[in-house]
Amino acid sequence: MGDILEAMSDKGAEPTDVWCRVNQKRHIADFSASSTRNINSDDRMLINTVDVYEGPTGVVIVNNHPQVSKGSVFLTQTDLLQLAILKPTIPERLAKTGSAFKGMVETGLTMVYLVPAAVAEVHGLSDTYAKVTEATTEEEA
Repeated sequence: MGDILEAMSDKGAEPTDVWCRVNQKRHIADFSASSTRNINSDDRMLINTVDVYEGPTGVVIVNNHPQVSKGSVFLTQTDLLQLAILKPTIPERLAKTGSAFKGMVETGLTMVYLVPAAVAEVHGLSDTYAKVTEATTEEEA
């Protein structure tokens, strides 16, 4: 993970978010033991925990996303991503049902990278981690 963070930084991007499935998030939590943060606050209540990975480029927020493929992890610098409109928003009236009107809104959007290195994909993060863990365990035995 540190290698891809460094490569993104060398190309002009500072990753802010990691997008992965639950199994990769568990692996990242395992090798980033410092992901727990203590907050001294008597007047506030912690509602959601935020998992972070502190790498060579700084703190990266680890987000769970079910649409990421099982063997992949995406890293992004979200302030270098923008939405672009491919097709303007068009309201369209559908068939009338009784006294009610139905309708839909259709649009086309895409993501624009302001820097090509703003998005990176890591394949096999959990596979590599499992192999390193097995090798370490065998050496210690």
